[in-house]
Amino acid sequence: MNDPIKPDPQTEPPHPTSMPNQPEARVDKAPSDINNVANAAAAQTPTWERATLEKLAFASLNEQQARRRWKTFVWMAWL
Repeated sequence: MNDPIKPDPQTEPPHPTSMPNQPEARVDKAPSDINNVANAAAAQTPTWERATLEKLAFASLNEQQARRRWKTFVWMAWL
């Protein structure tokens, strides 16, 4: 007797995701595709992100330095 939920292995092929040890299909890329992939990887390097973070960090350091100078100036003026 056939179970209506389970497929009969003799009549239906197995689902592609359930096939163990199936080799992956290899697609050879043309040299232009390889160059496009390399250019895309180079374009994704975080140059502008790094520059923005450096600007923020240096702005914070400059602000702290200016605050220390004014604090020292006000303290000396008070004396």
